[in-house]
Amino acid sequence: MLLHARHGSMWRGDWIAGFSWIRRDGVFADMSGEPLVDLSLDRVIPHHVLTGFRAWEYGGPLYAGIVVRWAHKPAALIAERRIGRGGLVATTFRLPNDAPGVGPVAQYLLDALIRLAAQTAPDTI
Repeated sequence: MLLHARHGSMWRGDWIAGFSWIRRDGVFADMSGEPLVDLSLDRVIPHHVLTGFRAWEYGGPLYAGIVVRWAHKPAALIAERRIGRGGLVATTFRLPNDAPGVGPVAQYLLDALIRLAAQTAPDTI
């Protein structure tokens, strides 16, 4: 998993054929809106992306992502990785920018990520 800045890269968001998405299932099932990222997420839009995933992972442990250039160069915005007997949940969404209660979308995403991390954690360590 590699972290890349969006600014100055192909993922900066000015491609007409590019889009970002969040899966609306599992811990994100109650999130309002469509799968495509829209203006409701403007306060948390990531400044970075995660790369280094295989194509099949975009249908599994990746929960949000971005594609550019006619659906090429995919990158993750929320991803889950198994590491040994444990796991990792990573996001590049900017969640802690607002005081509690100011950014309801950020709070929802943080709560969902905590639930996802709890699911990812092994039953016994």
